[in-house]
Amino acid sequence: MTPLIQFVNVSKSFGTQTVLSQINLSIDKGKITAIIGKSGVGKSVMLKHMIGLLKPNSGNILLNGKDISKLSGKESRQIRQKFSYMFQNMALFDSMTVYENIALPLQERRLLKKNQIDQKVMAISKKLELEDITNKYPSQISGGMKKRVALARALITDPEIILFDEPTTGLDPIRKHAVFKMISKNQQAFNYTAVIVTHEIPDIFYIAHQVAFLENARILYHGKPEGIETCSIPVVKQFIEPAYNGN
Repeated sequence: MTPLIQFVNVSKSFGTQTVLSQINLSIDKGKITAIIGKSGVGKSVMLKHMIGLLKPNSGNILLNGKDISKLSGKESRQIRQKFSYMFQNMALFDSMTVYENIALPLQERRLLKKNQIDQKVMAISKKLELEDITNKYPSQISGGMKKRVALARALITDPEIILFDEPTTGLDPIRKHAVFKMISKNQQAFNYTAVIVTHEIPDIFYIAHQVAFLENARILYHGKPEGIETCSIPVVKQFIEPAYNGN
């Protein structure tokens, strides 16, 4: 079966700094793939390549077997509509109500009438148990609620793929676990493909189907979470072991 997203020998540099070097990665449809590694190694750069915000210096990025790294203009925008993006700071607008934040992607596309937008917003709000707070502002709700609002906004356009960039940043251990559980539960319910950039281990291993470890501009491990726990590559072991030793 053809992977949904493929990186084929992808390299990216910014000036003299090589961030990605001959990256090969396959992401399967309807699965959760985690990209892990230390801060600043290029995990978010990989997400931006998937959505077309960055172009590789060399190599190819395929979506359903089609090379999207060479697209421009209208075609690129059409591809981008298959994706949603959930940022680490959630990027909610404080001046907008929860309802308005969730509705924003639909309003920007200008494809639906107001009553159709209402129906979709209220349906997704009900599924994520947000229907009682749609008239509140982000400053009036908890951090966990904000995460759910951000997920509702990401889901409102019925995307094929949702990219999560450090979705648990700044949360305590209990809330981190709750966010990962929320992502997993709703991935199963809505059947989207999820790509999660994180350094939260071992928490991410409990929900991911595949894990890719990025270090020194290369993917050093790609496989099932249980495989990385016994990986013999020294730099991978150094990253993994402290999480299991309570450090």
